[in-house]
Amino acid sequence: MSCIAEIAYGEVVVTIHDTRVVQVERREKRRFDAVPAGKCAVRENRDRDRL
Repeated sequence: MSCIAEIAYGEVVVTIHDTRVVQVERREKRRFDAVPAGKCAVRENRDRDRL
């Protein structure tokens, strides 16, 4: 199965009914860089002002 070789982080789920493979799900996890601190601070201030 090439779907296993293509995933760096995640899982492959195989569903079997009556001894036959009926479904293959590929769940891939991706990591992203953190948001710069300045952008988070702006969002926090905006949310605080709504209260």
